[in-house]
Amino acid sequence: RIQALAAGEVFIGQDLLSDQELMQTEFYHDFLHPQRLFHIVGSIVLKDTERVGVLRVLRRQRSKPFGETERNFLRVVTPHVTRALALHHELAVARAERDSTRELLEWFSSGVIILSADGRVLAMNREASEFLARGRSLRIRRQRLEAEVPAEARMLDACIMRASRGFASEATSPIRRLRLQRASGSPPLQLLVAPVGSSILHDAHHRAAVVVFLRDPTERRALAPEDIRDAVGITYSEAEVAALLAEGMTITEAARALGISLATA
Repeated sequence: RIQALAAGEVFIGQDLLSDQELMQTEFYHDFLHPQRLFHIVGSIVLKDTERVGVLRVLRRQRSKPFGETERNFLRVVTPHVTRALALHHELAVARAERDSTRELLEWFSSGVIILSADGRVLAMNREASEFLARGRSLRIRRQRLEAEVPAEARMLDACIMRASRGFASEATSPIRRLRLQRASGSPPLQLLVAPVGSSILHDAHHRAAVVVFLRDPTERRALAPEDIRDAVGITYSEAEVAALLAEGMTITEAARALGISLATA
């Protein structure tokens, strides 16, 4: 009978079921009576196609039955409880979306850093985190991504600002590529700065606007032939050669490593 009520409706137990009827139910024998509870007042704080949420207040049997005072009180309280449940649900969905997005970032073999429109770092994958921890030409300072060389830092800031405006406000593409020099003399760090959609990694205080992909050309990662075969649509043998070429081998070295002739390779 409670579940038949509309969302937001307030009820007193005796209005739905007489005391005599209530005392014949399993609900009374299994739940109310063992706790010496009897009188009920409540409201339907949530109701949709999948759920019914009920707020119930109970009193002992020897206490005074609930009346209009308690019913009116719940009429005031119920909309706030309903709103709290709705906010809780929205936050749970937002957290799930955020966690799913961050999990997806880990699939990238390159470093990925998500920034707000003003350049604050919102999230990054493990690859980017490990690179920044080594302190090579790029760092996070006051929650913002910063290049160590002043001239390159200004260029990076300009690229982030351009990307944060997105595609609509630019006559040319807002996507920019940068190379950051390194004191060690190693090949420059390669960056790609681009806009992202507003639906990724945002909440009431942060909204993602820019993604930075970073790649260290000195760190070569082996590619699985199976992945190359499936992505490009070539044979496994061809993919084996491609994987070795991607690691920096010459065609002659790849042939030797695979035990095949140069002509076959």
